[in-house]
Amino acid sequence: MILKIDFRIMLIGYIFLFVGIVFFSTVVLNLEPVKFFIEDILGKNVTLTNRTVIWVKVISGIIQKPFLGHGIQESSNLFYIHIDFWNRVAVDGTYSAHNQILQTLYEGGTIAIALIFSLLWHVGKEIKECSNDNISSICKLMLIVTLVMMLAESPGLDSLLIIVTLVSVFVKKMKIEG
Repeated sequence: MILKIDFRIMLIGYIFLFVGIVFFSTVVLNLEPVKFFIEDILGKNVTLTNRTVIWVKVISGIIQKPFLGHGIQESSNLFYIHIDFWNRVAVDGTYSAHNQILQTLYEGGTIAIALIFSLLWHVGKEIKECSNDNISSICKLMLIVTLVMMLAESPGLDSLLIIVTLVSVFVKKMKIEG
């Protein structure tokens, strides 16, 4: 069962999944033969509901300030995009990164993302030491669901930090009781 796998191994897999999704959607989908097949033959859009357009802007901003980022802003909607589709405005507005890892890298740089992942790594270690398999599985599931959601949305780090806190409390309680 997948929930028997060490959460830290899952976390490494998650990082590879994130890199793969961003690379595939911003590079591979924009190769002319792929783009031609998807847009002209299948009649679909390669931008993943404009996420790839935003991600290119976000990555450009991350490259400008990779270590400390641009700082926390008043709103998470930081990236302006304007797209005309068949001579009419299809998209015009300011959006979040639609990917919490990219949003965190943009706002807090590699230092912030390293802190988040080291916190998750520590929680993974606590989960592994939990003697109750049911609690361990529930904790992993809560974290996995939140992390997967963060691949396509930027809900902020609040939900992740709340879950990390709950997981730590559950696991510590199990250690005391068990």
